[in-house]
Amino acid sequence: MKDKKELIIVSCALLLMAGCTVGVFALIGKLTLSVWLGAFCGAFLGIINFLIMTLSASKATGSAADSGDVKAGQGAMRLSLILRYVIIFGALALLAKLKVINPIAAVVPLACMPPVIIMTVYFAGKAGDK
Repeated sequence: MKDKKELIIVSCALLLMAGCTVGVFALIGKLTLSVWLGAFCGAFLGIINFLIMTLSASKATGSAADSGDVKAGQGAMRLSLILRYVIIFGALALLAKLKVINPIAAVVPLACMPPVIIMTVYFAGKAGDK
């Protein structure tokens, strides 16, 4: 239940950031279809990334608890991180190279993901203290 709530919060934040990105491009007069596609492709990839990250963390934690090998769980998470980033930035690079998306518009929602996750964990901890 907690993971589902965090996924909804992160998804809303990424979609909000994509909307803000589109708004900024509109204000400066550079809004094109590639900006729309880039912003929402970046948000979509961020949401998928977060979902896979939570599933990987859950699996790594479970296997580390079962076997007692914490280093194996840490290695699995590190490998998951590297693979997720290679796939995300490979997809974005390919779409940008094909001129389907605006790369700046695609990266902005992804760049806001770490602060959103940190704030989500922080406020979840504050709510748990009450």
